Amino acid sequence: MRLTKELDGSTLIYCQSPGSVRRVAQVMVDRQVTPAEPALADVVDWVGRNFHPDWIVARALANGIGVHHGRLPRALAQLQVRLFNSGALRFPVCTSTLIEGVNTAAKHVVIYDNKISKKPFDYFTYRNIQGRSGRMFRHFVGTVHLFHAPPEADLPDVDFPAFSQTDAATDGLLVQLDEADLGGEGLRRVNKLKRQPDLSIETIRANAHVDPQQQIDLARHIRLHARELHPALSWRGEPSNDQIYKVCDLLFDTLLASAGRDVVRNGRQLALLLTQLRQLGASGLIRAQAQALGPRAPADPSDRVENVLDFLRNWASFHFPRALTALERIQAEVFGRLGLPAGSYAPFAVRVENLMLPPALAALDEYGLPLQLVARLEQILPASNDLDAVLAALRRLDTSRLRLSRFETDLIKEIQATL
Repeated sequence: MRLTKELDGSTLIYCQSPGSVRRVAQVMVDRQVTPAEPALADVVDWVGRNFHPDWIVARALANGIGVHHGRLPRALAQLQVRLFNSGALRFPVCTSTLIEGVNTAAKHVVIYDNKISKKPFDYFTYRNIQGRSGRMFRHFVGTVHLFHAPPEADLPDVDFPAFSQTDAATDGLLVQLDEADLGGEGLRRVNKLKRQPDLSIETIRANAHVDPQQQIDLARHIRLHARELHPALSWRGEPSNDQIYKVCDLLFDTLLASAGRDVVRNGRQLALLLTQLRQLGASGLIRAQAQALGPRAPADPSDRVENVLDFLRNWASFHFPRALTALERIQAEVFGRLGLPAGSYAPFAVRVENLMLPPALAALDEYGLPLQLVARLEQILPASNDLDAVLAALRRLDTSRLRLSRFETDLIKEIQATL
């Protein structure tokens, strides 16, 4: 912390993970590295009301310190980048999410960790982080401070599994290649997949993101338990809560086996969060989970907030819809062979992926409009899948007619100026 007090000007602090970011930001707040920042009071108040007042992001912002990592909503992350570049924030504590492809007005860079997640970064990544100092035509000379020795200046070996077709080439990769491009071992592995009787190679290829053996095992399981599973899997459009539970229980240890277990620990918890998302929407789920108390809820408000944000960002918007789409193809083939009507999950998968908002409204998070504010404007903006129509309506929006806070009004006007 002595270094942060000595450095003059804007300083970016790199950490390996969201957990490391939180620890560093917490120490900076506790040690009062920077004084309270009254100019950010409206932002801090909004974050506290819409997430939790004791979330580390709110506490750090109150002291002129930004927090930036992959669990944050995109709009909140973008807001902090703008605040930093404008000089309102002196320190952003960040992971590689602020290193890759984002220009910042940092005079100094402090490399606190020498890893990305749990893996030591290579020389190329180190130089990329180092290059964040002295940028944006504002600081022509910057400094870099390391807490570890820099990596060796060597070039990593690069393997292209599609060409080498060694053991590093997965069955999922090989099955996507034309037979003319397969070597002897690759062709043998693909032919083995073609000869198995449980699932067609066409379905396996369509589910390109899923391990072929996982698909085959699941197809066999559905066929062997068709009478029991058919009522739970034959829904079309919108499932009942019980069907969501059955699907999540089936997927969790099969097509979702490779997803992390830090936030969602079992199929029942996944189903509960999905049903709450359907009932409350994303903003309501954030509030409910952030305020949750009880023996199973984390005691630290930052854990509660970031757990639900991780669920929305990774599970709801990515892991679950992708697995559900793969399951749709698998059960359609299995039940079709058995002469049973198949389920159709696409509408629900799209709704979950877009956090129960029309796709064009969900996309406004990418434009800097927080989902909590999107939810409040949902009845005003067109419920359309046409993003251009939604952006045009947002551009014309008269904020003086709305009951918004000063921060929300200023934020919308800032976004309107960029459209």
